Amino acid sequence: METFKITTFNTHHGKENDVKYSTEKFCEDIKSLNSDILCLQEVDAYSLRTKFSNQSKTLARYLDYQYHSSFVRFFGIGFQYNTIISRFPLSNIEQIILPSSKGAQRRIATRVTVETNAGPVIVINTHLHSDGKLKNKNDIAKNQLMYLTEISKEENIILAGDFNLAPVSVIPIVTTNGFIAPSEYKTSPACNPKNQIDWLLSKGYILENLEVSDQLASDHRALS
Repeated sequence: METFKITTFNTHHGKENDVKYSTEKFCEDIKSLNSDILCLQEVDAYSLRTKFSNQSKTLARYLDYQYHSSFVRFFGIGFQYNTIISRFPLSNIEQIILPSSKGAQRRIATRVTVETNAGPVIVINTHLHSDGKLKNKNDIAKNQLMYLTEISKEENIILAGDFNLAPVSVIPIVTTNGFIAPSEYKTSPACNPKNQIDWLLSKGYILENLEVSDQLASDHRALS
């Protein structure tokens, strides 16, 4: 059976706490994951803090991969995106605006078809609402996750991203809608991971040999 490696990673624009940003280190860290499909969140473009680079484009060129970036927000000194970078061709790209509440930050999901050697795979990359503290209910993120899993009717699909939700919140929602949700992969904070808020979910695929990365240039760790 053909296999591929998929990663979800909130890059935090490639910045470790108290460490000067380096484009070279950012690219090397992502390359070290040795992943075929990368679902990235909090990727910068034309920002002062990341030397005005387009991180998605720079990474894709560095890896010689294809990419698609979905605009999330303008934050005053640059733009922020969610990005899918893939060794395989991308097609049927769709942006999904997630339900929210008045005054909350805009949240989206990007749905693509990845034309892998094993056939087409539907991948959704997202970054759900954050209310600042994991112990809070974060009902907005729960509603967003419910919405995404309810509209994902396909038999074969992978949903990846930073959900800002712990297993106790994620598992009841996603299993109701037919997703497998591997848990106990602590990804946050990067310096001493205590919580899983970054997820790879699947319907129709076996997710095996999952692992959390070493600490890279971010405040999260990558899950592959």
